[in-house]
Amino acid sequence: MVSQAADVVRRGAVNPDFLTDEWRLVPPEELLARLEAEWSADPTDFFTGYGLPDPQQLTFYRLLDSLSWG
Repeated sequence: MVSQAADVVRRGAVNPDFLTDEWRLVPPEELLARLEAEWSADPTDFFTGYGLPDPQQLTFYRLLDSLSWG
């Protein structure tokens, strides 16, 4: 998902129809930087706080899910 977003931003092909009014005011490069920062953040504290399964296992499923989108 992040790599697809990076490709769209690199090509200058961001479709503003898919953005909120607030996000339309932010340059696509900045939105991409925010997305990359959130995607790469360590989710361990979140998972531990909410009693979710092993973070490594969920990271695997998150990767697997994005691959299944085609």
